[in-house]
Amino acid sequence: MREFTIRGADFFLNGERAFLRGGNIAFHRFLSDPERGLLPWTPEWVKRALIDIPKKHNFNFFRVHLGQMYNLWYDIADRHGMLLQNEWQSWGVTGTKEQIRREFTQWLRDNWNHPSIIIWDSLNESTSDIVQHELVLEMKKLDPSRAWESVDFVEQHPYIYSLGPVLNKRRLGFTLPLDEIENLKTPSVVNEFLWWWLDGDGKPTKPTEEVIERWLGREWTKEDLLQHEAFLAQELVELFRRLRVDAIQPFIYLSNGDGLTANWFLGPIAELRPKPVLDALRNSFAPFGVSIELWDRHFFTGEKRRFDLYVLNDHAAFCGGTIRYGVVDSDSMWLSSLTEHVRVDGSRFEKKRCEVRLPDKAGTYHIVAELYGDDGSSRPAASRRCRGDG
Repeated sequence: MREFTIRGADFFLNGERAFLRGGNIAFHRFLSDPERGLLPWTPEWVKRALIDIPKKHNFNFFRVHLGQMYNLWYDIADRHGMLLQNEWQSWGVTGTKEQIRREFTQWLRDNWNHPSIIIWDSLNESTSDIVQHELVLEMKKLDPSRAWESVDFVEQHPYIYSLGPVLNKRRLGFTLPLDEIENLKTPSVVNEFLWWWLDGDGKPTKPTEEVIERWLGREWTKEDLLQHEAFLAQELVELFRRLRVDAIQPFIYLSNGDGLTANWFLGPIAELRPKPVLDALRNSFAPFGVSIELWDRHFFTGEKRRFDLYVLNDHAAFCGGTIRYGVVDSDSMWLSSLTEHVRVDGSRFEKKRCEVRLPDKAGTYHIVAELYGDDGSSRPAASRRCRGDG
């Protein structure tokens, strides 16, 4: 049994506050991938794609984008504890009220025995008075155990720091300004961002080609593109975690590798070889994690720089650990550092004011913070800023 509820502006899973971390699966687009073959029907491959790789990278949640997956996928999610937001295949509304009612009713009946599904999602980037104010209310009577997107909360798609500017204090497409997202009276869900899509060879898709020059100039390599995708993912996920957004899902984990948004894997999709973006997400999604807030990246040799350091705890119970922060060189060797023990209550964060002194010699350096949990975790969570010459 599982109980998923909304209390005020927070999600709760089995009585404990829940922070949802993951990505998106555009299943029907994936079916158009010329390499998919029998993979969607192969249990071993599905488990690697849906469970093993995501959990290794600290995912606990997926939005199933624009249409149903096959039942095998939901069965595997049920068995292994992956949470899902199930989105109807509706990007805009067509059909009569009676037709939509019949389809929604059958949709729920076909799927409501899957405990992995915690959210129904009736619309993508669109609105409908009939759907939101009439039919969803009827559906909630059929299944009162799940939340509905666009009625109980509204998802945000802030394509900032890529399609849009770095930070945004105004509406941009299908998103509220950041300060409004932070102060929503309902759960905050950011499940599309990261307008930086690369195919299985690391080449830019058409939407990405249109924004590359803004961020990387006219000359770049394939490795530059892959590393910038990872950089953007970590920057934005850490930003949303500092804002304590309830659900964070960059776009897109799995889709058509030859499509406009591709996926997060290199080479043949059968191999499921992760791009660097997944390693960045493993780090930034660490449930007991650390994040440096430092937006001014103009530096001088020998200067003392202050910044805020966030220690984030998504677990229900308190966590303790040791933070180490300071300056490393281009080979990741520590040039200076300080350590401090921290304890953070469950579902809370601590913010500390820190200071480092930058080297006297110009070069490429990073301000880095690492968090080593008291539980003996072998891999620390880390936050890194300030790449460039100073």
